[in-house]
This record gives sequence, C-alpha cells and structure tokens, in this order.
Amino acid sequence: MVNSYTYFFTTKLTGGVSFNVSGSPVICTNAVATYTATAIVNGVYTWTVPAGMAIVSGQGTNEISVSTDGSFTSGNITATSVTSQYTYTSS
Repeated sequence: MVNSYTYFFTTKLTGGVSFNVSGSPVICTNAVATYTATAIVNGVYTWTVPAGMAIVSGQGTNEISVSTDGSFTSGNITATSVTSQYTYTSS
C-alpha cells in the first residue's frame, strides 16, 4: 500500500502580498519532496509538518526539503513568515 499526502493551500493577502505554499500535492511514504512559500523580503520562516514527515533542510528559509517515513499517512504543511510589520501564514 502506498501512503500519500495531499496538501491544500489557500492564498492569504496580508500587507498587499499573496502568501502561499507550492509543491507536490502528493508525496509517498519513504520519499523526499520540496515545498516553497512566497518569498517575503526580510521574512523569518517557520514551517510545520505532520507526523511521519521531517524537515531535512531549509527551516528558516522560504523553501524546505522534507522526507517521510513508514509512519506517515497524511497531514498539512504550513509556513509562517514574520517581518517587522506583518505575519504571513499559509493554511
């Protein structure tokens, strides 16, 4: 059986900027994938991933690589970018 992850994202408009996450909508168990959030000047990024998924690289940037293990089933990836004026969050 192949487990897959499907993420859904909506674009939020904050400070006149559309903020979203893009990447493969499906990822299998024991796989690697890359996800990218809208680039925000001077933004400090925090990513959250579901159980069974780990951030391999990129925490703190607008792009992460993730891997999944055998316990992965599904979940949501979210990104938050904070600047001195705004907080941008994907959903």
